[in-house]
Amino acid sequence: MKNTILVTGSSGFVGAHFCQGQEVIRFETDLLDRQATLNFCKEIRPTCVIHLAGQSFVPDSLDDPRRTYQINFWGTYNLLEALKLSEFKGRFLYIGSSHVYGSVKKLPILEESSLLPNTPYGASKMAAEGVCCQFSQTGPFEVIIARPFNQIGPGQSSRFAISSFAKQVVEYKKKKRSSLSLGNLDVKRDLTDVRDAVVAYRLLLEKGKNGEIYNVCSGREISLKEVLDALIVRAGLSEVPIEKSENISRRREIKNFYGSYEKLQSQTKWKPKIPLEQTLNDLYEEWEAKII
Repeated sequence: MKNTILVTGSSGFVGAHFCQGQEVIRFETDLLDRQATLNFCKEIRPTCVIHLAGQSFVPDSLDDPRRTYQINFWGTYNLLEALKLSEFKGRFLYIGSSHVYGSVKKLPILEESSLLPNTPYGASKMAAEGVCCQFSQTGPFEVIIARPFNQIGPGQSSRFAISSFAKQVVEYKKKKRSSLSLGNLDVKRDLTDVRDAVVAYRLLLEKGKNGEIYNVCSGREISLKEVLDALIVRAGLSEVPIEKSENISRRREIKNFYGSYEKLQSQTKWKPKIPLEQTLNDLYEEWEAKII
């Protein structure tokens, strides 16, 4: 029987990369509409599902927590319920977030690390994970959970830090702006190329174990200042004026954050392959082509 992969969030940053070069069915129904979601699942009858749709911008969750919970928790619940009622018996991959960990005391972060989310976004993803865990035990289908860390690469919105850096550096070089407007550059993050991440998701759909959680990350940390410096060098610039924007400096920001992908590697043989330098170069070139 041919695999029919149903993808929610197919038009988003990660979804677009996941669907590239694959035959998939794109979920184009409002997940907050229970009946429409059920009707769609009954009509399509997929063999596996990857759930990428959601509200993924942390500042938006601080501005409108209720909306974030509605989309991330209730949207996930409605989809799981619809699949159960439509007698789905395949594999469901939930794309969660490393934000469920919050401020951890020990690095690298393992799947067994405590969950202490400090934003509505992180808490909403933790709540959605909870209902995924419940469905993994009650069936009638298998549920796997991925916890990606910061995913970056071509196609990412400039609302997110690294893409914003690349865009602003290009704008400065092309004399579209006189300085860069940035938040805290001292924080360190775990960055994974989105093209590596979607390979991990395909492997988890195939080899992930029911009820299990997997970090998807690079396994190393890098400061945002180092990332910015690399983009400045890529632009052929030596110095760029920077204005610190307190609005961009995120409330409750965690200073250092990186994970371990050992569990994912041991069960799927996955490891990140695309060097950060290539990711930044591709992102820079994308913005260079867009900004005239």
